[in-house]
Amino acid sequence: MKSNIMQIRLKEERKKIDKIDRNLIILLDQQAEIALRVGKIKTQNNFAIQDLSREKQVLEKTSLARNKLFVENIFKIFIHESKIMQDNLK
Repeated sequence: MKSNIMQIRLKEERKKIDKIDRNLIILLDQQAEIALRVGKIKTQNNFAIQDLSREKQVLEKTSLARNKLFVENIFKIFIHESKIMQDNLK
């Protein structure tokens, strides 16, 4: 009986994760679109793709997270992938 209850609870928690995953996908798609627009502005105006002060500013936001290291690592991936997308616009 306890096993069935735990299976149900596990399924419910996974449904919550699935919902968050769907929302993350939508947000990441939006972020990628904006990063491309930013890249076009940078390219058209001969601005450097890499902006260390902006990267620092973005990473400072991770201090608000409960699991700072986890969120910081995810943001580093966002930054890295955004720069790749922007570099490909050249």
